[in-house]
Amino acid sequence: GTIIGGTVGTTPGGPCTGACNVISANGTDGINIQGLGVAGNLVAGNYIGTNATGMAALTNGLGITVFNSNNTIGGPTVAHRNVISGNSGMGVTVNAVGSVSADGNIIQGNYIGVAADGNTVLGNSGVASVGVRVESHNVVGVTANNTQILGNVISGNAGTGPNSRVGIFIDDGTNGSNMPTGTVIKGNFIGTNAAGTAALTGQLIGVKLSDAANSVIGGLTVAERNVISGNAGNGIEITGNGSTGNLVQGNYIGTNAAGTTALPNGGQGVDIVGAATNTIGGI
Repeated sequence: GTIIGGTVGTTPGGPCTGACNVISANGTDGINIQGLGVAGNLVAGNYIGTNATGMAALTNGLGITVFNSNNTIGGPTVAHRNVISGNSGMGVTVNAVGSVSADGNIIQGNYIGVAADGNTVLGNSGVASVGVRVESHNVVGVTANNTQILGNVISGNAGTGPNSRVGIFIDDGTNGSNMPTGTVIKGNFIGTNAAGTAALTGQLIGVKLSDAANSVIGGLTVAERNVISGNAGNGIEITGNGSTGNLVQGNYIGTNAAGTTALPNGGQGVDIVGAATNTIGGI
């Protein structure tokens, strides 16, 4: 669809009332941002993987793939929102690969796996489908650190392969010794509609950390709270010896956005396996 390579400060898209691109039905990525020296790009206000109404799939192979640092997908206003749905692989991938790090990227305010109305499942679905995946691999010292995932609706993402059907997946890829650190996950609705009042089916796990360290899921304010509910399996899953120093705080896990009504995950609220020195809650 669109490849940004060797460019600084490009802005594809804008409010869907006028500047919106429909980037759909392409064989591989809807948008691919890659290359040394690529930074400061903004992808905002596009329909990626859907038709022009944002309500039906016109599938790309993948939604958005970012292979470098300091790019922003979405933003703080409704006009910045991308609808990244209906693709046959991952919605958004941030990937440190080769000799290029992917640090400091921001994914904010998007609908990922959800149609433009915020109420209809339009999942990214395929063998390796994930709503958002952040991974470091291949070369030790080449990192995908300090990614911020803020205020998105990430629901309905389905798939058939291992590690698919996950809302947000932070992992070390194939390296095993080069884990992503410092991921911030705040203010998202993961497994629900945009109002946080109903489950949108398809996802198995809300948030999964696999050999990922020093992540923050939630916070002390209402704005930082994630609603992680309505997923078919665990709300949050933390696995692997490298998953240390992670903080899970201030979230609603298994309730609606008001915290008043059951909206359960099908498995555990928080499941920790083989991972030490993480904090659930805190003072």
